[in-house]
Amino acid sequence: DAEALFEALLSQLKPRVSHAAGMVGIVTGGAWLAERLHAALGLRAPLGVLDVSFYRDDVGEKGIKLS
Repeated sequence: DAEALFEALLSQLKPRVSHAAGMVGIVTGGAWLAERLHAALGLRAPLGVLDVSFYRDDVGEKGIKLS
């Protein structure tokens, strides 16, 4: 259950993360989670988002999907 996993992660992070912490989500799967955690933790710093598409070592083989 994804919602239960989110709540478990949030409860583990809350006592360890200050409001001054920064957070970065990776576009290929972690950005949506980072957005939810960022909001739930009440972080002041803007949320960062990193797109690693151009840094993959298999770009030449698979190409890049632009959505």
